[in-house]
Amino acid sequence: MDLYTFIPALAEENPFRAELSIIEQRWENLILRHDESRRLTDLPVLTADKKQEIYLPDFATRIVNLGQLNPEALSDLDISPYFQHTAKLQAHRQYAENIPSDIISAKTYPGKHVLIYVLLKHDNKYHRLVYNPETKHLREPDIVKLLDLIACTEDTEIAAVEPDRIEQLSHACIRVWCKREGVNYEEVIRECALYLKPEGEGDELEDWLNSQ
Repeated sequence: MDLYTFIPALAEENPFRAELSIIEQRWENLILRHDESRRLTDLPVLTADKKQEIYLPDFATRIVNLGQLNPEALSDLDISPYFQHTAKLQAHRQYAENIPSDIISAKTYPGKHVLIYVLLKHDNKYHRLVYNPETKHLREPDIVKLLDLIACTEDTEIAAVEPDRIEQLSHACIRVWCKREGVNYEEVIRECALYLKPEGEGDELEDWLNSQ
């Protein structure tokens, strides 16, 4: 599949030069940062080697009302999610690279169902799995949706979940994937697992303490 990106070459007499120059600058920044983001998103390389002059207003009516042009919103369209996550990775890359394999953790999220995220490796390929133990549904969301789901900050608290439960559900997730793909379970390496606990769900540890 070929991807064509049309970037205007701004002429001095262009009546929209001031607005469009913001988008042009965002494009230049995008090119500079793309090599870094590619490690995270696996996007194809964006190239600036070829260009074609296009009078952008001729095409503008199809995508935007120039009378209400919002360059900031337009230039961020379908770009920010990738680079927001990339920026976080870059800021914490050294720490992340020192995290040992096969760690487990838990966090709350604004969903309705318990989910388990598992990153596994098989045949030198990584697979990002999200499993719903209630419905037995297994999926592999695209990278941005996945990162939106599992993203944490330094202030994110670890949800109180029994480690054995995380282990149990992560192995169940892997077994479902192995069965679907016809893969021997012993050939799979679990890199990490994350329990996603609905925000409205009770705290298991707190419930246990209150019952004593």
